[in-house]
Amino acid sequence: MDAGILVPLAAFAGVVVIVGLVNFSGLRDRELQTHEFIRRLEAEHNLRMAELDRELQQVKQGNKAGH
Repeated sequence: MDAGILVPLAAFAGVVVIVGLVNFSGLRDRELQTHEFIRRLEAEHNLRMAELDRELQQVKQGNKAGH
């Protein structure tokens, strides 16, 4: 193959690789942000469920005392 063709092809391939790495990096950052958001929502959900469970236990104890 002629060097006059090989050098521009190699440069083009290098640009494609760099653009791909930058896009992959951005995609990975968004994925990590999404996972953090989901973990935060799950923690809030678990706190609310624990609170509702405590309220349920109080109601059950109130029914036993009043029964």
